[in-house]
Amino acid sequence: MVRPIPTEVQNSIKLLLIEGLSYSAIQKMYPNAGLSTLSRYKRKFLGDSTSPKGGKQSKISTQTGNYIARNLRNGSLNGPKGKSEGFKARRKVKTNFVNATNKRKHFAWAKKYQHYTVNEWRK
Repeated sequence: MVRPIPTEVQNSIKLLLIEGLSYSAIQKMYPNAGLSTLSRYKRKFLGDSTSPKGGKQSKISTQTGNYIARNLRNGSLNGPKGKSEGFKARRKVKTNFVNATNKRKHFAWAKKYQHYTVNEWRK
């Protein structure tokens, strides 16, 4: 059976969660508190408050992204204005889909013939 966290620690974790401290910062203070414990406490103490999305932050705002996407769809950025802003009109390079089995076969073939010389290929 897992030992419960002392009440003092629970209360301090509750205060830290209310302040909006990240899970990793709380875990540094209390290494015995796991991530699942912290998320359970957050649900228990704060209810259904939404937590911020994780991941890398965008370098441009959503408004700017929508503006660029709209102008690309309209074709407005294909002309001199788009060129001055650094956009280049080009088609997407299409590649053939290679499944995992064929990748392994191709890799085995490449390893087998890795050290072939030009004369051996001409035979």
